[in-house]
Amino acid sequence: MIGGTHLVLAGAALAMGLASENKYLAKNNKSSDLMIHLRRREFITVLGGAVIAWPGMSIAEGADGPRRVGVLMRIAEDDPSAQTDVQTFQRGLEKLGWTAGRNVLIEYRWAAGSEERGQALAKELVALKPDALVAYGTPMLEATRRATRTIPIVFTMVTDPVGQGFVVTLARPGGNATGFTSFEVSIGGKWLELIKEISPRVKRAEVMFNPVTAPYGTSYLHSAESAAASFGVDVTGAPTRDDADIERIITALGGEQGGSLIVVPDTFTDVRRDLIIEWIARHRLPAVYPYTHFAESGGLIAYGPDPAHMFGRTADYVDRILRGAKPADLPVQQPNKFELVVNLKTAKVLGFAVPPMLMARADRIIE
Repeated sequence: MIGGTHLVLAGAALAMGLASENKYLAKNNKSSDLMIHLRRREFITVLGGAVIAWPGMSIAEGADGPRRVGVLMRIAEDDPSAQTDVQTFQRGLEKLGWTAGRNVLIEYRWAAGSEERGQALAKELVALKPDALVAYGTPMLEATRRATRTIPIVFTMVTDPVGQGFVVTLARPGGNATGFTSFEVSIGGKWLELIKEISPRVKRAEVMFNPVTAPYGTSYLHSAESAAASFGVDVTGAPTRDDADIERIITALGGEQGGSLIVVPDTFTDVRRDLIIEWIARHRLPAVYPYTHFAESGGLIAYGPDPAHMFGRTADYVDRILRGAKPADLPVQQPNKFELVVNLKTAKVLGFAVPPMLMARADRIIE
């Protein structure tokens, strides 16, 4: 990863090289306009989507100059799912007329699962005086709201923003934040149903979340508890705060007959999904996860909204704010698309037979 001065030098070198090549193309190639456009796209891609201006860099501007958007990501930059989210967000903006490096500058910051780092990065983004901020996940929304109560914030993948005090109501958010929720807490019962369906012998399910990064985790727990009796399953909470807790909880669960795990949406568990999936595989336990990228990483079943799809919707609200809309007047929207993904390869390794009815309902099967 290129940083600081090295990024400026690397960018300057690329800019000089492209300028020279563009002059050559303009003189010798009838398709110069197309080639120059493609080279410019390559130039932006090399910088990883974070557009930074330095002396000599030419940015096509509108009458008021390019707008600036700060994006605070809860996970790490090298996470494949994060790159998918970013690409979807930028494509969404492009469809609405905003091209990175031309009429909008996008500043990405990556908290990599650290709430403390997220708070520092939120202050850093606010200091840039962006026209809008994007906050991915509850901890990042909390960090941006601490840093500013005036700059418009569009959040995504946040559970129960009303209950957590981020907005007044879904219809009329009030304040400087609006965006997109990730789940209805009633989904806890659906996750329990999926576990019971793939493993009828399940008698116990633990609901894993970090109380600090997912204070709303108890809502999912209560939802699963409410459905427990109808499935003949004992449901308990599994609060976890570090990697050692993950190992301890799953190891203990693996020592019981009929154990299973429900992982709720949480920055803490998201950045540790490989570790969770590894320990689940060691003990051959059935588990259900909240996001499709858990199944893509080797998880057994995932059911929930696709974060990349949500990022595409986020671009719409950023566009409206850049054109003058106020967050207080934009209703908070709920997910309109849920995906059921079954990792058939993992099921075979763990020894679970996926019922035909479950296979038929799956939006995607990983083989």
